[in-house]
Amino acid sequence: MSGHLRFSPDEVEAVRRVTHIDAERAMSVGTGSTGGFGVPFQLDPSIIMTGTGAINPLRQIARVETTVEGTWKGVASDGVTAAYQAEAAEVADASPTLVQPQVVAQRGVAFVPFSIELSQDYSGLVSELGRLIADARDVLDATKMLLGTGTNEPGGILNIGGTGGLTTTQRVLTTTVAVFAIGDVYKLKQAIPPRFFNSSTFAAHPTIWDVTYRFTGGNSAEPLLLPTRDGAVTGMPKVEWSTFVTTTTTGSRIMLAGDFKSGVLICDRMGMSVEIIPHLFGATNRFPTGQRGLFAIYRTGSGVVAPNALAYLEVQ
Repeated sequence: MSGHLRFSPDEVEAVRRVTHIDAERAMSVGTGSTGGFGVPFQLDPSIIMTGTGAINPLRQIARVETTVEGTWKGVASDGVTAAYQAEAAEVADASPTLVQPQVVAQRGVAFVPFSIELSQDYSGLVSELGRLIADARDVLDATKMLLGTGTNEPGGILNIGGTGGLTTTQRVLTTTVAVFAIGDVYKLKQAIPPRFFNSSTFAAHPTIWDVTYRFTGGNSAEPLLLPTRDGAVTGMPKVEWSTFVTTTTTGSRIMLAGDFKSGVLICDRMGMSVEIIPHLFGATNRFPTGQRGLFAIYRTGSGVVAPNALAYLEVQ
């Protein structure tokens, strides 16, 4: 305690220098070798999805049926025609013409291999991969249920003239070539038959709704099409669908309108299987590689079952 009182000037200077160096080397979190290696950290194993993703509203606005086998079949008709006539006059045959729309559930798959070591060390791996697979299915359906060919995939609503799609009968062309204008939205609305009018919804890409929201209106010459950005359009509900096109060049199909509950059907074959493949094998000797695999398989189809319930806007 009193030793410093007997220090020579050189000894005092030596202690001062050592104390100064120790202060510079104080332990800290920021550098591993001075303390950071000893600080515990918290890891959240939940996978944060950073992909583009998709907005897919169809399951909320269309008819969804679950089947016990791979094909849904229905019965449709334009109805019968009634008439007024004179007393005792012979009536006409008003028998309806029946048709049978069908939607085939197509096979969807996803497979993720992983090492046994990873599955041992990452306790939540399978549940996290299952969440990612569900998201991947929704992203895929957002495209295929709009534009799919119907061959080994769902038939898209805008697969015009093809499996599951509308026909050119339901097409509404814009008034001006390569231009999308305020009057075109009204033309599309007016193309919806009376039967489906009160239960209709508009669908388009968010960018097209941005354009629609900014159309000039709110004065005596033209009212607002879309009074608020998140509101209805011409008094009808709207949804945003991210796999629509955003261009307004000739041939672009930029908007759908109509009664999706009556016009479009999604067929889900009962059950989505997610299974663990216990061992994967190498290509050379077919010996185990020390890997497993998560294999998901499901069957889903979609298609238009009542074309007259819908109309689509195409830029001429």
